[in-house]
Amino acid sequence: MREGSQGMESGEQGSRLEALLRRLRRGPPGPRGSEESRLDLSPGTAFEALLQERLRGVERGLDDLKGRLIGLLFLVTGAVIVQLILGLAR
Repeated sequence: MREGSQGMESGEQGSRLEALLRRLRRGPPGPRGSEESRLDLSPGTAFEALLQERLRGVERGLDDLKGRLIGLLFLVTGAVIVQLILGLAR
């Protein structure tokens, strides 16, 4: 009879363990979908960290290039407008 009671106890413990695991998978209580309530594990490896840093560098370089191209476009547009105004003034 003692063996039967142990089976019931292990079943109860199993269901408590399953409930605990379900609760842990859901995450801490808080607003759903908020980034602060989730544990951020990225980057997972040193390679991912290095790759992420290199991509950030490329993004910064592209942003700088984009700014320079926009400045050049405004410079050329301004020069064309000035030439048109000077041509009309003659």
